[in-house]
Amino acid sequence: MKLNTLSIRRISVLIMLCLGMTGVALAQSTVSGTVTDAESGDPLIGASILVLGTSTGTVTDFDGNYTLNVPANAEALVFSYTGYSSQTIELSGQSRIDISLDAGTTLQDVVVVGYGEVRKEDATGAVVALGEDDFQQGVIASPQQLLQGRAAGVQITQSSGEPGGGINVRIRGTASVRGGNGPLYVVDGIPLDNAGAIGSFDNPGLGNVAARNPLTFINPSDIESISVLKDASAAAIYGSRGANGVIIVKTKSGSGDTPLRFNMATAISTITREFDLLSADQFVAEAAEVGATAVDRGSVTDWQDEIFRTAISQEYGLSFGGGDDNSNYRFSVGYFDQEGIVVKSGLERLTARISANQKALNDRLELSMSLTASRIEDQFAPITENVGFEGDLIGAALQANPTQAVFNEDGTIFQDTDFRNPVALSTFIDDQAQTTRLLGNLSARLNITDALNYRFTFGLDDAKGTRRFDRFKDLLVVGQDPGFGAIATGNNINTLVEHTLNLDTEVGGNKLQAVVGFSYQEFDNSNSFVRAENLVNGDIRPTDALQNVNINNDAGSFLAASGRSLEELQSYFGRVNYNINEKYLLTATVRVDGSTRFGENNKYGTFPSFSFGWRLSEEDWFPDVFESFKLRAGWGITGNQEFPSNNLSTGRIEVDNEGGESLSSLPNPDLQWEETEQINIGIDFGFDNGKVSGSIDYFDKRTDNLLFPAILPNPLPPGSSGAFINLDNPVFNSGVELTLNLNLVDNANASWYSTFTGAYLTNEFDPDFTGLLTTGAIDGQGLTGAFVQAIAGGQPLNSYYIREFAGYDSEGNGIYPNGDELTFVGEDPIPDVNIGWLNQFTFGDFDFSFFLQGVFGFSVYNNTANAIFLRPNLRNARNITVDAANSGEGPANFGEVSTRFLEKGDFVRLQNATIGYTFDTAGWGAVSSLRLFLTGQNLLLFTDYSGQDPEVDTNKAINGIPTIGIDYSSYPRARTIQLGLNASF
Repeated sequence: MKLNTLSIRRISVLIMLCLGMTGVALAQSTVSGTVTDAESGDPLIGASILVLGTSTGTVTDFDGNYTLNVPANAEALVFSYTGYSSQTIELSGQSRIDISLDAGTTLQDVVVVGYGEVRKEDATGAVVALGEDDFQQGVIASPQQLLQGRAAGVQITQSSGEPGGGINVRIRGTASVRGGNGPLYVVDGIPLDNAGAIGSFDNPGLGNVAARNPLTFINPSDIESISVLKDASAAAIYGSRGANGVIIVKTKSGSGDTPLRFNMATAISTITREFDLLSADQFVAEAAEVGATAVDRGSVTDWQDEIFRTAISQEYGLSFGGGDDNSNYRFSVGYFDQEGIVVKSGLERLTARISANQKALNDRLELSMSLTASRIEDQFAPITENVGFEGDLIGAALQANPTQAVFNEDGTIFQDTDFRNPVALSTFIDDQAQTTRLLGNLSARLNITDALNYRFTFGLDDAKGTRRFDRFKDLLVVGQDPGFGAIATGNNINTLVEHTLNLDTEVGGNKLQAVVGFSYQEFDNSNSFVRAENLVNGDIRPTDALQNVNINNDAGSFLAASGRSLEELQSYFGRVNYNINEKYLLTATVRVDGSTRFGENNKYGTFPSFSFGWRLSEEDWFPDVFESFKLRAGWGITGNQEFPSNNLSTGRIEVDNEGGESLSSLPNPDLQWEETEQINIGIDFGFDNGKVSGSIDYFDKRTDNLLFPAILPNPLPPGSSGAFINLDNPVFNSGVELTLNLNLVDNANASWYSTFTGAYLTNEFDPDFTGLLTTGAIDGQGLTGAFVQAIAGGQPLNSYYIREFAGYDSEGNGIYPNGDELTFVGEDPIPDVNIGWLNQFTFGDFDFSFFLQGVFGFSVYNNTANAIFLRPNLRNARNITVDAANSGEGPANFGEVSTRFLEKGDFVRLQNATIGYTFDTAGWGAVSSLRLFLTGQNLLLFTDYSGQDPEVDTNKAINGIPTIGIDYSSYPRARTIQLGLNASF
C-alpha cells in the first residue's frame, strides 16, 4: 500500500523524536568497568547498565567491558542481565565500577499460566513458554505467526498469503465438528472474543470474501512472551473455553533499565511460485488440437504479471520507559504497512501502547494499567472462497486467453460476456475496511499480609469496524446489475470484571500457592449492513450514492439488515499448587462457568483438573547424570462454547421485511458445552550442565457432547429449521510431542543453540457413528453440489470421500473403476507429523539463525486444478498449465471430482533465516546499542504439491461444517527479504 500524507507525518514524527533524543547534551562524566558472572568470573556480554531513574545507559561488549557517559546529577547505576539478579550501585564520584552479578531466575524459567506465574520447574501441566528470542522473524502481521512451527503440538496454518488473512490454529488436533477449533487467546489477562468487527463478506457474482484475522491489532514488538497451555491440567482454569487450548500473550512493561528503543525495517516480497501456464504460441497450438477455433486474439499477455507485483512493506517502532522499585512505565508507538503481492491488497496498522505501575501505602497497594490502541486499514483484492467457473481475480488470471490484449485500441479495458478481464476486476472493484480497537486493563492489588493479597481487575476490549465495497458500473459481471455498493459495520464490546485472592506461603515447611476468584465477562456484539445495485450515477462511488437509493425503485434492489447478540459468562475458579520438599508437586484446579449461550437446564458447567509432578532428580537414588528430571501426569475436563449461538438454545425469532415473525430455531433447554477429557503424561529433563534439555509428552483427548444442528422430526413450526443438539458421539485425538534444546557451543567468541520440536497426532471420529456428514464444497463448471470430505464413524475428521481415478482410456476419458461410487480413500487433511528445527549462532559481533519446518502425512484437494486446469477448457478459449495440456486427457472428458485432484501435501520449508551485526557502540555518545539485520522468509519450499503452496486452507464449508486442506484460487504465499535496524539510546 502506498504511504499517504498522514502516514508520512507519523513516520516523520518518530524519526524527529529519535534524532531529538540523540542530541540531548548535559554536563557529563565517564564511568567504565567490567561486568562478570559471580560464580565463574566469565564476562557477561550485553549486560545492561543504566543511570538510575533515567533511560540513559549502555551495554557491555564481548569482553564484558562498558563505558558510559553519565549526567552530573546522576546518583547511581543499575546493572542487570537476563537470568541474573540486578544490582544498584551508588556512584559517589567513582569513575570505574567493576561488578559481579549472581544468577537469578530467567524469563525462560518462569511460565505464565492462567491468573499467575509459576517457576517452570514447578509446572505440572503441558505448557510451552516462548520469549522474544524464540519468535519467528520478519514481516509479522499477527501474534500467531510468531509461534508458527515453534511449539510442539501446535499446528498453525495460514488460510492464505494475504496480509492480515485468517490463520487457523490447532492445539493437539481437531476436536469439534460444528463448534470452533481455535484456542482461547488471553492478552494481559483479558480473554478475547475471537469475533472480528468485520466478518465475512458477500461479493455478488464473485463469491464470499473470508473473514480477517482479529488479532492483527497487536503490535508484535510489544509482546514479551507467549505461553501455550496445551493440556487440561493447565487450561482448566479457563473452564468452558479451554478445550482447544489457551494462548496467553504477555506484553512488555517498563523498568529502571528500559532505554529508548527505535526499530525500522523495509521488506520486498515477491510470489514464490507462478503457475506454468501455456504461452501464447503453446495455447494457440493446443487449442487447435482440441478443435477450438478463433482463439488467437493477436496479442501476447502474461496475465499473472498483470495481477502479481513486487510488494514493499515497512515498519517503524519507538518505545521508552523507566522507573524504580516504586513505579515504572513504558510507552510505545508502531507503524506497519504491508503491501500484498496481489495488486490492490494490503494492510496498514498504527498502534500505541502505554503501561504503568505504581506502589503506594508502604508497598501495600499496587496500581497497574495498560492501554493498547490501534487503527487498521485493510485493502482487499477481489479474491473469494467460492466463485464460479468464471473466476475471481486469481481464477480469471489463470484461465485468461494469453493472446487477448488487456486494453482496446481506444485505451479502455477489454471486456466481453465470455471473458472476465482480471485488470477490469482489479480496476473497477474497490474494497476497503477500517477497524479501531482499544484494549485496556486496570487493576489494583492490595497486599493484605506478606502472604495474602487481593486483586481487582477491570478489562475493556472495544472494536469498531467499517467495510465499504464498491463495484463500479463499468465492470461487466454477467447476471449481475451494474453499480453495486455495500457498507458493513460492526461494534464488539467485551468487558471483564474479576476479583481474586492469592496466597503464597509455607505449610509445614512446604510451599503452598493458591488462588480463588470470581469473573464476569460480557460480550456485546452488533452489526449492520446495507447494499444496493444499479448505482450508475456518473462517476460517483457506489457507496457514496447509497443515501439516494429509493427502496421502492423497481430499477434496482436495496437490502438493509442489522443484528445484535448479548452474551454473558459468570465464573468461579480456584487453583492450589503444593510443593512438598521440592520433590513432589501437586496441582488442583476447578472452574465453574455459567453462560447465557446454553439452555435452562445446563446454564452452569464444572471443569476440574488434577496434576502431579515428581522431581526424580532430587531423589538420592536417581542417576547423577541428570541435573533435572521431572515426571508429570495430569487429568482434566475443559469445555468449548464456541458455536454460532445467537440464542439458539432458547429459540430464535426472525422478522421478515413485512414485520412478520417466525421461529427459525427451536429452543433446547438441555443444550450444554462440548466437553474434552484429557490425560497427559510427560517428562522434563536436563543434563550435561544444562547443555541438553527437553520434554516428552503423551496425550489422549476425548471430546463429547459435540454441538451440532439437527433437523427435528416433523411436524416443525412454520419457518423453523430445527435446533442445536449435543451429539453422543465423541472425537478422539492422541499423540506424542518432543522438544529438545541443545546448547552446543557457548563461549565468549561463538555460540550455537539448537531447538528441535516434533509432534505425532492421530484423529478419529466415534466408530459407532452410523451417519455421514458431508462437507468440502467444490466449485467449477458443472460441479454444483459436489463435495470431497465427510465426517463418518472410524475415520479422521474431514476425511476425503470421493471417486477413485485410475487414469485415462484410449479416448482420453477418465477411468473410474468404481463408477460413481464414493469411497473413503484413506487420505485426510490433518497432518500426522509436524517438526521444527531452529538454529541460532553468534560469531563475534555477527549473529545468524535459520528455522526449518516440516509437515507430513496429509493431503490437499486441488480445487483450482479441478475447476481450471482441464484440457477441455481449451475449447472455450481458457488457458491451462503445461502439465494439464500434456496429461493425456481428451477434449471431451469431464473433470469429475476424484482422486485425480487429490495430492500429497507433505513439505519442508525454510521458514526464515536471519543474519545480523551488532556494532560496538562504546564512545558513540547517546547510542548504547545498534544492530543491523537481514531476514528472509519463506525462502525455500520442498514439496511435490502441484499448486502454489500446500499450506493452504480455503473455507469450503457445507451447512456450517468446517473444512481444511482445500485449495481454490488461494492468495499465494510470498517470499520476503527484510532489511532493518534496532537501536537503543
